[in-house]
Order: sequence, then C-alpha cells, then structure tokens
Amino acid sequence: CISFFLYSIKDESDTIWMDHPAFIVATGVSLYEAINFFVFLFYDVISEHMEEFGRTTMRIFSISYVILCILLAIVLFRAREKDERKKGLT
Repeated sequence: CISFFLYSIKDESDTIWMDHPAFIVATGVSLYEAINFFVFLFYDVISEHMEEFGRTTMRIFSISYVILCILLAIVLFRAREKDERKKGLT
C-alpha cells in the first residue's frame, strides 16, 4: 500500500486518485493494518491482565474490519456501475 501511495504521488498524469478504486482499496487496507497491528501484537498480554480493555480492543478490531468491508463494497459497487454503463453503450 505504501508503494502504491508513493507511486500515485509521483505520477504526473491527470488521474484523480481519490476516485480511483485502487486508491480506495489501498486506503482501506492501510487503515486496517495500521489500526490492528497493535491490537494483534498485544492482545494476549492485554486480555490476560485487563479483561475489559481486551474487550475494547476487540471492538476496535471489529469497527476497523467493518470500515474495510464498507470501502471494499464501495469499490465493487462503483466497478459494477462502470461495467453496466459500458454494456449500455455498446
């Protein structure tokens, strides 16, 4: 994802990256990984000593997973709309 972001920054084309499906997928995966890296790294230790905090970290994981799924659904929906428009034009 980081290499994709660096490539999109260096790219000098007229592409609007905020609307590009690959940008949305890379953003979703980056957010998911950034949030959940520490959740999965320290979950065993945290859940053993502080049970309520362990539950809270699992809620954070669940919310970040839902955000990832919503971003993927947006990308798939836009791709389907684009495909339908192509079929309608031909």
